[in-house]
Formats: sequence, structure tokens, C-alpha cells
Amino acid sequence: MRFHAHRLTLAVACVLAALATVHCRTFSSPATRIGVRPECDHGILYQGESYSGEAAYSLLGISVASDVHAVRRLSDTMQMYLDQCAMLCEERERGHLSDVQYMEARQELADKFSCLVAFARQEPPAAVPEETLPVYEETLSYLRPDASAQPVSAALRVVAYDSSGKRLGLIPHGGELDSGAYFRVEVDLKQSAYLYLVLQDSSGRFSRLYPARLTGQDNPVGSAVEIPARGDYFILDRNPGLETIYLFVGERSLCLESQLTEVESAGADGGASVQVPNLLQAAVRMRGVLVQKQGTVEQSGEFQIEAMEQATAAITIRHR
Repeated sequence: MRFHAHRLTLAVACVLAALATVHCRTFSSPATRIGVRPECDHGILYQGESYSGEAAYSLLGISVASDVHAVRRLSDTMQMYLDQCAMLCEERERGHLSDVQYMEARQELADKFSCLVAFARQEPPAAVPEETLPVYEETLSYLRPDASAQPVSAALRVVAYDSSGKRLGLIPHGGELDSGAYFRVEVDLKQSAYLYLVLQDSSGRFSRLYPARLTGQDNPVGSAVEIPARGDYFILDRNPGLETIYLFVGERSLCLESQLTEVESAGADGGASVQVPNLLQAAVRMRGVLVQKQGTVEQSGEFQIEAMEQATAAITIRHR
């Protein structure tokens, strides 16, 4: 990537697509007869049924005993859910929770657990490569019963400009830009969060866009970021193809920061292209399970995403 006095040369584009997102579903608990105190159930609810012991573990495709590292981590998380179910029963029996509070807490736990099941089925733990274990464990931490499950919302815009700096309009996900086109990336956040942006250019190479020395390094981001700073631009090179920008928004990720440092250190100007590590690709895929809603606003071309804890997307632009 070449950084000119008032523009950046870079083959870029936006994020989303190939990422198969698994959505978490919410299921209602069985109805309780009026006037009858429901029996305390130590099992975890899933699709309206209660599971405990080996039956609960089997929902995740695992058994309690295993020497595989990722399986052990998933098994530990399953036990946390069962322990939480038992604790709710104890709190109810001690009178610390009313029947209504108990059922609400149990259903909230079931909603989180449905996401864990989706993740386990998308990423079978016995098949997780050793090099992607850090991002697997980091994603798994967001699916624990004690995780805060804070919502994350972001909007990303790719804005085209002419050579004089006049704003031409937004390029939607899947839109087109010609070689030599000027553009900038804008990201709006509804909450303070860490922002990471990575470019895969039309040659299949990866570059760090944010945080980076030449585009800004403030993290976490309070509300809005313009990349590069106002007055500068990215310029598409002469290599047509598919451009992709990977977006990560949420809590600080040591896994991503480690990989982005490797990308940036590969070039003297902070934007040199390298082959993206397996860990970064795994982060895009695995965190898809946390995404609840994403898509392009038809009227404006703005890409919006909502997720639990971590918002991850890949937006593409066709480079002509």
C-alpha cells in the first residue's frame, strides 16, 4: 500500500459474504399449570425439553471425558450451564427467587445455551486445528452462561469520491468500483468498542486498515471513525477482481491484535500485504454464530450489523 500526501493507494473493498452465519433461536419453556408450583429441574432447556448428564453433553456432540483440548473446553462450558441450572434451583428453594423469576432466569439461560449448541455444531471441537484454538476459546468465552451478552451494533459505509474530493455516493455490498477510483471507509458505532478492519485485495493478499499507523490507532472507538482521516483517500490499483473488507467490532481481542501486528510488521509502511493467517480466517467464521442481524440498507447502501459481544462481517466490492 502506498500512502500519498493526500491519499492512500490500496486495492480494497468491503466485508461480508462467504461468512456462513448461524443464528441463535429462542424456544419457549413448557407451560406451567396455574396454582401448581413447578418442580425444580436441574437440566438445561433446549427446544422446550430438559437435558442433563450425558444427554446434555450429547447436544454438543461430545462426551464428558476427552483428551482433545477443544473438547475439554467445550465440556467445561457445558458443566457451567448445568451448575448454573442447579444454582437456580437452589436459589428458588431458598426463597431468593420467585417462581416467575426462576422461570425467566431459566429461559434466559436456555437462550444462551441455544447459541452454544449452534456454535458446537458449526465448529466440531474434535476437528479444531491447534493453531486456531486461541480464537476458538475466545469465541467460546462469549458463550459462557456468565458472559454479559452485551449487544454490539455497527454501520459501515464505503464512500466514493472524485479526484477533486467531491463525494459521489455510497457503494453497497456487492457494488462496483473502477480501477483508479477514490474512496473512504466510514464506521459508526452505537457504543464504545474495539474496531479492527482488514483488507483482502483483488490479488488475494491481506492488509491491516485499522488500527494502523497511517490510518489511526485509537481503540476503543467511541462513536465514529473515518478511514483514512478526512482529506485522504484509498485509491484502487489496476488489478480488477473482488475486494473484501473484514470488520470486527466488540470487546478487545488479543487473538486479532496478535495477527494484525504480524500483518503490519510485514511492511515498512504498515500496510504491506501478506497471506492472512488461519487464525484470522477462523475468527471470521467462528464469530458468525454471534451475529444476530446484518444486511445492506437498500435506500442508502449502508451496511448494518447487530451481534452479541462481537460483530463480524465481510463486505465485498467488485473491482472493475
